[in-house]
Amino acid sequence: MNTFVSGAGRAILSAACAALLFGTTAAIADEGKDNQSVAQRLGGADGIAAFISAKVVPALVASDIGHFFAGDPKPLTESTNQTVQCLARLLDHDLGGSSPKNGAIVSDPNAAPFPVQHQCRSSMSEVHRGMHINDAEFALFINIVATEATNAGVAADDVAAVGKVLGRFRGEITNK
Repeated sequence: MNTFVSGAGRAILSAACAALLFGTTAAIADEGKDNQSVAQRLGGADGIAAFISAKVVPALVASDIGHFFAGDPKPLTESTNQTVQCLARLLDHDLGGSSPKNGAIVSDPNAAPFPVQHQCRSSMSEVHRGMHINDAEFALFINIVATEATNAGVAADDVAAVGKVLGRFRGEITNK
């Protein structure tokens, strides 16, 4: 899948991995049960990416903010898979995982018309500049992520931790 798509062509990537991940995550998500980080409980960068691809991307594309994920008003610069991998690595890092904070190189052999390799960017302001995302649209994004995670059986504390990490970027993303 090259870009975020709308309607019947919604991107559903790695559905089998997400089902496996969140079947396991629900069973181990109790914060007091172990010494794992939130990132570990969510399956690390790969598990987070699988979940985003399978559950969050389709929900976002079907929502009132779906146009952002189709390159409107700002053209896309990387494939959906690359965007998901970068976001997953950022979340993994900020939730106690081992991913680098910035600069990871992600690959998507099916990225055309984009390059196969993409370097994740560190500036949320730069990534979202020209999109003019308002606070309500940002809140909808957070709500969709939380709803999909809750529906998948992710522990409430872990959903809150993800929301807190995403919420830190509000000022860097909105009204740019």
